[in-house]
Amino acid sequence: MKKLFLGLFVGTMVIGATNVFALTCGKLPDCDDLGYTLTEDLCEGHTMVRCPFDTSKVFCGVSCPSLGYPYTGVVRCFSGQTKKICPIDASYFKCEGTPTLRPGQNL
Repeated sequence: MKKLFLGLFVGTMVIGATNVFALTCGKLPDCDDLGYTLTEDLCEGHTMVRCPFDTSKVFCGVSCPSLGYPYTGVVRCFSGQTKKICPIDASYFKCEGTPTLRPGQNL
């Protein structure tokens, strides 16, 4: 009787465990989900950690201002400059190029 009870108990646990795996199974996180969103050239000079699934993506803990993207909000670039968005956070940007000034206009 003890063997029958033990067999039923173990059988129930095995069947129950397979159902738990089926309920918790889902999409594995990718590099972006894990925070590996940068490329090696953006992290130059900083300590980098590579994504285990795609070694072309890295994490280095830099911020947009440290990469030279100081502006956020309603700042406008001068005429002749282009707005370049930070690859880490789209709310930061920088102005590139030489501004075109009208006669008598100063920076």
